[in-house]
Amino acid sequence: MKLAGFDLFPSDDSTQCMRLRRFLVGGAAHVMNLAFVVLCWRLGFLGEDTVMVYAAVAVSFNLIVYALLRSGVNKRFKDPSLTFLQMFVPSLLGLYVMYFAGPARGAFLLLGLALFSFVSTMAEKRAFLAANSVSPTLDGLIDQPG
Repeated sequence: MKLAGFDLFPSDDSTQCMRLRRFLVGGAAHVMNLAFVVLCWRLGFLGEDTVMVYAAVAVSFNLIVYALLRSGVNKRFKDPSLTFLQMFVPSLLGLYVMYFAGPARGAFLLLGLALFSFVSTMAEKRAFLAANSVSPTLDGLIDQPG
């Protein structure tokens, strides 16, 4: 697939193509989460600054991961799929927003559950268990509403 003369997927590496396709599915989930964060802002649960920080970090993170995957730099890492990174950073972003969400906090917990159930189908056990142990620990550190 070409976009303005640039191949989104490498034509010579089927493994990298698979990684990029999975990344784009995850990117669609980021767009859904961003829409939900914007909705929470419109409903008055979040401040504009929280939404702007979330959007800036989420977009930057996705561009960096895409660049790592597309350039092939990811092949040098122990986990070339960048599974832990792609689970951990969005978890931190979700926790960041949850901290400011007040009564909408429970909805973000459900989004986190969706993240882990999606990734559980393709993650290495070690990365999945590590991310699953870190996120609840950090969630417990967030002040309970009220």
